Amino acid sequence: MSRTAPWAGRHRARRGMPRRGRRAVGAVAGAGVVGAAVLLSASSAAAETLPLPLSGAALIRGHGYGHGHGMSQWGAYGAATKGLSHVQILDFYYPGTSLVRTAPGPMKVRISGVPSASVTVMMRPGLQLVSGPEAMPLGATDDGKPVDRWRLVPNSQGGQSLQWRVGTTWKTSGAFANVTGTPAFANSTTDAVRVARNDGTFRELPDQVRSIRSGSSLLTVNATTMEQYLRGVVPNEMPASWASAALRSQAVAARTYAAYEQQHQSSSAYDVCDTTACQVYYGHADYSAGGTLTATRTHPNTDAAIAATAGYMVSYQRAAAFTQFSAANGGWMSAGSQPYLAAKADPYDGAVPNSANSWTVSSTTMRSRLQEARPAVGTLQSLVVTRDGHGEWGGRIRGVTLVGTAGRATLPWDDLRSLLGLKSEWFTVTNADFLRKDTSGDGRPDAYGRSADGTLFRLPFNGSGLGAATKLGGGWSVMQVLAHGGDLNGNGTAEILARDSSQRLWCYPVPRTGYLTTRKEITGIPASVDRLAGIGDATSDGYSDVLGVDRATGTLWLYAGNGACGYGSRSSLGAGWNAMDVILGAGDTTGDGRADLWARDASTGTLWTYRLNGSGQLVWPRVRVGGGWNVMKDLVALGDVNGGGGADLLARDSTGALWVYPGAGNGKLDTRSPASGAVSGMTVLR
Repeated sequence: MSRTAPWAGRHRARRGMPRRGRRAVGAVAGAGVVGAAVLLSASSAAAETLPLPLSGAALIRGHGYGHGHGMSQWGAYGAATKGLSHVQILDFYYPGTSLVRTAPGPMKVRISGVPSASVTVMMRPGLQLVSGPEAMPLGATDDGKPVDRWRLVPNSQGGQSLQWRVGTTWKTSGAFANVTGTPAFANSTTDAVRVARNDGTFRELPDQVRSIRSGSSLLTVNATTMEQYLRGVVPNEMPASWASAALRSQAVAARTYAAYEQQHQSSSAYDVCDTTACQVYYGHADYSAGGTLTATRTHPNTDAAIAATAGYMVSYQRAAAFTQFSAANGGWMSAGSQPYLAAKADPYDGAVPNSANSWTVSSTTMRSRLQEARPAVGTLQSLVVTRDGHGEWGGRIRGVTLVGTAGRATLPWDDLRSLLGLKSEWFTVTNADFLRKDTSGDGRPDAYGRSADGTLFRLPFNGSGLGAATKLGGGWSVMQVLAHGGDLNGNGTAEILARDSSQRLWCYPVPRTGYLTTRKEITGIPASVDRLAGIGDATSDGYSDVLGVDRATGTLWLYAGNGACGYGSRSSLGAGWNAMDVILGAGDTTGDGRADLWARDASTGTLWTYRLNGSGQLVWPRVRVGGGWNVMKDLVALGDVNGGGGADLLARDSTGALWVYPGAGNGKLDTRSPASGAVSGMTVLR
């Protein structure tokens, strides 16, 4: 070794080395507020067909962020605001377990986002190279020139070479051209090492940074203690501003999860990773290439929570429990792989309103993305799913099958989540109102017709016309108003609105069998309002809404649905609508993903498209579709059934002939084509 090599001296200090552990096989950690991982279990639930828009945007409404196993982080926060202690919170989320206190131990964390060709650290006073039980101080100069970096790189002898940088030149010493074993960088002054990342920045890690040869590459491993490790986990999994009981719950859950991973390791090199595949660990701080502090990754509040729960873990059968956690479960915990990861309602998740409990995603490419993922199915017709049976819409999706013209194909949930950008597997499609009229699962809307004797029929639309009518029952002549209401109760199909002779308004749920179930009275729409029409989700809240015109004032009202065959607030879309004898919820006529409406002027026969802005307000000017529409006895909104990019319209003229008018995508309609089928003697529901 050169006498001028940058070693501070010959003093060698003995340093302790953490003992080995084993890496968990196939374990999936709880994703934090900053991320989510997903674990699915098999389900034998009944199949459900989700509606898929052929074009335009699909509004996907969902609950939860992550897999929902074990503790909900937002739920822990909600429980803390209700006065629960961290002991009570952990008992709720991991039933059948107990808290035990153990002695602090070591942790080895594989660090991601770093080069695989070297382990490079920033030169700071006190920097050392640890090899075996000894530590060699590293100097800051070489022949009087400053050294700013040290690194270990793989060599051809199967070991590693220690190098230092002077200016832009890397040097090595013959004595350290081949370092064997598991060398590590440490710092006798700060007990922290700043390691280089792929983006040129540095991350400060406590205690040691090991360089482990793995084939022709290197693994970067932070060897530290459990409590120091937690300092870089807890504030990056849960906001440090949250209630102390929530932070303490997170500290115990994170400590236990790490211990579980450590006890189930298959690798001796490290115990746990630093990403959401395990649990998030950002070390203690981030620095620029020049040494400027850019982010502090620890926090006094979470340090206090870690200290207050020091050594405590969740125990099951005298071993560390698999304490999975996720950002939010949406109000229902999901069953996991352990008895204490049980499925049950969670009253605390959502106690503090947040966008992880309930969320919406608008996807303009839902159908095309799914079809591209499984092109062998041909033209995608429907998305068939099974659910776990817990919560709204039947709970989380556990199985996915794509059905197309050429066959069927399964799709892993994680692929579906990635393709559509979803937060969890608990979701439904809410704004494809025209496809909510699909009661047969064929991806096409169905109409309803009432004959002169009061019999109600289902009329399936097959893409080119109406199929054979299915009789649903008699006695409907007592109803003065009949209309398609849209998906008013969140069951995935359009309900029927009917007002009887006593002026009571009823919602008739329609399951996918096409047959009606027990009705529910609606009290929010007065008897003076008629020309009722489902418009889909015109307010972007995930619930289908209804239009109606007040006969006395001519005001067009938009009634915001509540998802339970009822309505909350209403808003006025203006007066003068008595001039319109037909009001239709058109679907999306322009491809902007927003619900629009059609209205026919009774005196002129002119058909108009009125666009909405997604917040329940009209967008002017209206679009003139054309004149002469007063010759049509029936008009039925279909939605975009031909994939042309605009909502389509089914019309029956005075001779009884059926016509399909394809949407042009600009609020207007293209050249019509004849449609097959017969509805003579029937009044078709709009």
